[in-house]
Amino acid sequence: MIQILLVSHGDYADGLLSAANMILGEFEGVESLSLRPDAGFEEFLGNVEEKLSEMDGAEGVLVLVDLYGGTPGNVSSIAERRNPQNRSRGVAGANLGMLLEAISSRDSMPLEELAAHCMDVGRDAIHSLEEAFEKS
Repeated sequence: MIQILLVSHGDYADGLLSAANMILGEFEGVESLSLRPDAGFEEFLGNVEEKLSEMDGAEGVLVLVDLYGGTPGNVSSIAERRNPQNRSRGVAGANLGMLLEAISSRDSMPLEELAAHCMDVGRDAIHSLEEAFEKS
């Protein structure tokens, strides 16, 4: 089974995980790491590297980060490159729809395909509520 690691500023990753649990019920193989204001770059990098090593298995780890270009994403990218033995793929812009789809689809496709699929789902999850209500 592909593992999923959520990495974010503040409590965003924890909140996504909590919401997914509320919607899907209990599941395994999904963890979160949160960057706190008092954490230094190197400390957070060490935390991400350690978590990737713990989670890495035969099918790899999908890393979902909150913001492209932010510290959680940059650290995750560095951690992935520093340990080429880890099988991981990162996707920035994590949202709840993306996470739910990743959890639901991770047993039906390989890691690289799941990462691309999550990017599509994440983009497709963005809608104007006003436009949606005007059409109904």
